[in-house]
Amino acid sequence: MTARTASSSRIVLKEYKKIEYEGKKMVKAEIGLEADAPIELSAFQILNDKNEVLETMTGGMSYSPVESFCRADATYFFEDLGDGKKLRIRPIYRAFRKLVKIPVDIKFGMRGEIRDEPGNRK
Repeated sequence: MTARTASSSRIVLKEYKKIEYEGKKMVKAEIGLEADAPIELSAFQILNDKNEVLETMTGGMSYSPVESFCRADATYFFEDLGDGKKLRIRPIYRAFRKLVKIPVDIKFGMRGEIRDEPGNRK
């Protein structure tokens, strides 16, 4: 299998709503991703205008990978940054794995690795 990359994808901020949770001003953000190639999406990170990753709580994620595309939706909650601030959204995904043969010269027994001791070498 060879590594593949998505030729185009789109991140959409589907909902951005200010709410109050446990006496704090919070934001509920629903984020969507559409890609025209299958990717292994793990999560989204939300960053402030200083490129710092915000502490978020997740409200769930749906993920639909198919052979030719991927669609994901996730809901996050985080503290309100106030007016006039910018947010960045970063998808976190795993790259497709490439099979690689690695030669290994090791002996295992019932108790783990069997090492050659200096007096037992042939």
